[in-house]
Amino acid sequence: MAPRTRNLSLLSIIMITAGLWAGVAGIRLNSDDYQYLASLAPIKTFGDVLRPFVSPDANPSYFRPVTNMTTALDFFLFGWNGGAYHLTNLLFHLIATLLVFYFVRSMFHLTELESVWTSLAFGISAAHETNLVWNAGREDTLAAVFILFSLLLLKKSRERHSAALT
Repeated sequence: MAPRTRNLSLLSIIMITAGLWAGVAGIRLNSDDYQYLASLAPIKTFGDVLRPFVSPDANPSYFRPVTNMTTALDFFLFGWNGGAYHLTNLLFHLIATLLVFYFVRSMFHLTELESVWTSLAFGISAAHETNLVWNAGREDTLAAVFILFSLLLLKKSRERHSAALT
């Protein structure tokens, strides 16, 4: 697949996925979202956004500073506008969807066309609904982004190391 065709395919995947899930912008905060935000309060300054890195989680069974920080940042920027939180979740989902393309292409040696279809299937999968409409579900999408990105970097590092040895 030519680079231009690949770029158009990836843009199409993002547009289809974003179009399918754009309705999340109209969803308000869920009842437990208010509890989740209250556990991060107060969020009045940018310093409050960074507090999750040095404060215990409201649920003592968890420590999720990146999820809490991004949610606190959403509150700092958008207040009680639930649609904005869900659009942030959609942005992270779109990033994960693109990373799926590169991951399956690189790790499983799929053709570009197979990788496009795999990425599209991931992007539009109904399994992601909770991650898009529930603020605390953001942690799963962030985990996917970080894991896929890390594995791609690991593979690239190993390829460079192998090339240096030959």
